[in-house]
Amino acid sequence: MEVSFFLIDENRFRHNESGSLGGEDCGSTQHILLLDEFYRTAVRLAGKRILWNMVPCDEEEHYDDYVMTLYAQGVLTPNEWLDLGGLSSLSAEEYFGASLWQLYKSIDSPYKAVLKTLLLEAYSWEYPNPRLLAKDIKQRLHDGEIVSFGLDPYLHDAGACY
Repeated sequence: MEVSFFLIDENRFRHNESGSLGGEDCGSTQHILLLDEFYRTAVRLAGKRILWNMVPCDEEEHYDDYVMTLYAQGVLTPNEWLDLGGLSSLSAEEYFGASLWQLYKSIDSPYKAVLKTLLLEAYSWEYPNPRLLAKDIKQRLHDGEIVSFGLDPYLHDAGACY
């Protein structure tokens, strides 16, 4: 089994200040798509808890304000949470950049690139307001669906692509 770890700077990622294009780094070409993938597939082994999971789906548009309110009320302590930001909508530029990136990645990982391209295509059908899979999974968790095949991010991907 292959396991991948990606080290990131929380503040740089949150403010979409990625590295240069190349290797495993896609630069800033697909910030929201990377965040969507992280939120639906991340497994916390240690360290800070992921703040995004604490924000209700209906507050996603006001993510920063909602989080600041939780901090101001003392409900949460900032240093105890990993905050990579909310999931905003995908821009046309991000679709284009992600498509080119997957074309490039298909040289070394053709099957993975095809799956990601199919997901991108599924999202594009709902443009400009796609329902990102991470948001669906979070809604299911908030609705109490703790044991569900719908929570498996890869089965969820397959369902979105077909």
